Amino acid sequence: MLFTDTLSTQNRLIAIFWSLILAKCFALDYLVLKYDVPVNTETYVWALSCGMALAATYVYLGHKININSFKSLFKPESVLNTSCYLSAVVLLFLAVLLGISDSQSLLASLAFLLAFLNFKEFKKQHHATLISNAFIWLLTSVACLFISNIMTAAIFSISILLTFTLPLIYLQFKQHREIKSALKALHAD
Repeated sequence: MLFTDTLSTQNRLIAIFWSLILAKCFALDYLVLKYDVPVNTETYVWALSCGMALAATYVYLGHKININSFKSLFKPESVLNTSCYLSAVVLLFLAVLLGISDSQSLLASLAFLLAFLNFKEFKKQHHATLISNAFIWLLTSVACLFISNIMTAAIFSISILLTFTLPLIYLQFKQHREIKSALKALHAD
């Protein structure tokens, strides 16, 4: 998901939730590697966190999931983005499940893909946040190739927080302030 003002409140909350889950998983990966804790992060961090997050997302959305929710994914302009994101997610989960040890190359590729998508979206929307996100992901991609394997997960976690979580939380508060001021103006009349 790229930075956008058009997300509904419900979708924005889900995106915040998932970005925090992913950032937490990468941060825990970093801590387990740094302090040499004998824990299988694929099972006890990633599988449990993502499994519970999927269950929570399903419960939160409840009966609102239907085929119309996914129609926008198949519009011609969305097919490339959707396929890139799905590829990235599948690649990441396969690497975690298969225990691919070259996480630096995998995360560098994923960061480069996110940089590409942000640059592509910037060409359409010309939003300053998109270009800054693109540069953050490009720097993350380069950093993942040149820093230690342990630091890669920490850098990726910070990048998720900077490019997904914080902008979405900002938009959530901005919308809340706008609604609050509109209600105040309505009651003042």
